[in-house]
Amino acid sequence: MRAQTVLLFMLGVSNWASPAMALPSLLGRRDDTTSYSFTANSHRNLAVYYGKTAISQQTNLTTQCSDPDIDIVILGFLLNVLGPGNLPTMALNNTAGDLCEEPNASMLAANGTGMRRCADLQSQIVACQSLGKKVFISLGGAKGTQTFASQADAEQAANVLWNLFGSGADMNPSLRPFGQSVTVDGFDIDNETGDGSYYAEFVAKLRALTNSQSAKPYFLSASPSCYYPDGGAGSPVAMLTQMDFVWPQFYGAPSCNIGTSGFNESLTAWSSRLDAGNKPRLYVGGVSWEDGTTTGGYVAPQELNQTILSSVETVGTSRFGGVMLWDAAYGHVTTDPQTGLDIIGVAKQSLLISLARRQEDPAGGLKVVLGITAAVGLSRFL
Repeated sequence: MRAQTVLLFMLGVSNWASPAMALPSLLGRRDDTTSYSFTANSHRNLAVYYGKTAISQQTNLTTQCSDPDIDIVILGFLLNVLGPGNLPTMALNNTAGDLCEEPNASMLAANGTGMRRCADLQSQIVACQSLGKKVFISLGGAKGTQTFASQADAEQAANVLWNLFGSGADMNPSLRPFGQSVTVDGFDIDNETGDGSYYAEFVAKLRALTNSQSAKPYFLSASPSCYYPDGGAGSPVAMLTQMDFVWPQFYGAPSCNIGTSGFNESLTAWSSRLDAGNKPRLYVGGVSWEDGTTTGGYVAPQELNQTILSSVETVGTSRFGGVMLWDAAYGHVTTDPQTGLDIIGVAKQSLLISLARRQEDPAGGLKVVLGITAAVGLSRFL
């Protein structure tokens, strides 16, 4: 676990004070997870993807969950659910191939040649959940292939996903990649096939299955492209509005990337688009390192901070959910030279400080009133 870090918050000073006035605000970072409790309706959550980048082997899932700045870890990816043997094709591995092992005998007997047994991840998921962190499994990704030809196909896929990764018990337990007793906390949809047919029905069935039990809450999320209104054509509105969280990828899309003139317009459009159905929390999806996308969207930590602060104001705390970063491993490598924090830490501190409110004092200067003093252990601000 990283040692406690003090953040010298000097980002976007012109938004907080007059040009002649610096804002030497000291904000303490949470340095333990012993009393942590996940809050789904918070606007300060940080979600990260894990498992598919070149340096994923340098860090494990437990390390991600032990970071007090991270709330949700999304494991990527299942390329499809109805692959060989009508079982998933799992690409859940880093480039070293050491997150999961080859399919076991039961998987091979069922013709599930795309399956994997993930014993190491099994114990790490348990460790994450013991810390209160949420672990999702994601379907899709850039190489995802899952499309549906009918509602029956979509509902079959939901049943398979539920029985292999959720609380379902209608399939051979030896087929479960994370072991018989380990369940994920949520299901993420990153459909980049361009075909969203029957995805709304798929999610509706998955939601019905999660609601059929009361052992624990399950969450549904989606990661569409930021292109509006089609979200990359694989994310129909009827699917998105059933979600708990939606984190559009504001990267890899030149017309709406973070740092472009189209970002705010796209963010506002997404906020309006999701104001229906389950009214999912809207997150800003960003990329955590410069080479994480070949078509733009990466911004340095300080610019990301300013983007987060303005996004909270644009969407409002009742609808905003937080930040999603692709990906976790690189998020600990990219650092901000001014604060010494990695980009994950900067994003989290920006979410925390977004509760600040500006007031003019009688002398004409600025003072900041924080609503998060107790949460971050501050006795005073300024």
